[in-house]
Amino acid sequence: MRPNRLALIAAIIIATTLSAGLPLAAAQVVTLALPKSWEGKKDGTMDNNPIKVNDLLLWRFDRIWPDDPEVGANYLPMPWREAGRVWKPLEHEMGGQPCAQLTDKDTVVLGIRGPWPGGGNNEGFKLAVLVFIVPTNAKYQFSGTVQADMWEGGGSPSLTIYCREAKKPNLRIKLLQTVALTNKTAIDLKDCVFSMEAGQEICFVPRLTNANSGANVTFKKFTVIAAK
Repeated sequence: MRPNRLALIAAIIIATTLSAGLPLAAAQVVTLALPKSWEGKKDGTMDNNPIKVNDLLLWRFDRIWPDDPEVGANYLPMPWREAGRVWKPLEHEMGGQPCAQLTDKDTVVLGIRGPWPGGGNNEGFKLAVLVFIVPTNAKYQFSGTVQADMWEGGGSPSLTIYCREAKKPNLRIKLLQTVALTNKTAIDLKDCVFSMEAGQEICFVPRLTNANSGANVTFKKFTVIAAK
């Protein structure tokens, strides 16, 4: 019989606590990190997306298409591309965006782009998403920083964080928090704390306001702590 998610979380909590030299009575929280590496297994497929960490499916790279992030069915896992070694869709993309990449064990870069009227592609925003798949009922606190580096255009970039109900047919979306971003400035994510239920997803969606704009959005030292 496969262990359920609660049992797996308990095992992670015990292992983490013992490795830290703490008594088991203190095992009320656990850190759920990004994978140490995150690459695909075959070009053009979603193998390894979502990805497991300690036998739990925890993380996924999505794109949003059509480009409305408040429609749950628009969240689509991105395939792996050997060229560039990034997660990137095969269609409805432009110049390499949207895309996602784990560049270090705790660093994720999402590439996004606005519509490009006059440039051959005006069909919408190219949005990449980092998704955390909630494994059990708990309070989740995120840590690390997020930074938008605009490489074209202006406007006001932001990070919108949504709760997505992952079970069909509802796929409901609820806004959890909006974080204003300033170009080339790291913003602390310590205030991102959410009470969640198993089966929900926390979706980190960087957004742009202007056409003819593009940015790389970097999450550094990004971890999540679950507390029962």
